[in-house]
Amino acid sequence: MHPTISMENEANSFALRLLAPACVLWGLDLHEPRQIATICDISLQTAEIRAERMKILYKRNKFLTSSLEKQVYENFKEFIKKKNPHQ
Repeated sequence: MHPTISMENEANSFALRLLAPACVLWGLDLHEPRQIATICDISLQTAEIRAERMKILYKRNKFLTSSLEKQVYENFKEFIKKKNPHQ
């Protein structure tokens, strides 16, 4: 693989995790690409990629296991409550 392509893939992956953190999507109980695109303000194509990854993560059901993930979730707690009052 060309080094530029690899770096671009890594950058895209980083951006996706930054704009649509798995623990926040889990907290909002989002599964569908359109929901993810709307809430995270990302393209539908990008949201489709994230939704595919979330399917795997939902099956594992291992959210909030790392201290960093807990921190991210805590930082988004008010946002999650506003968007999903059932949480």
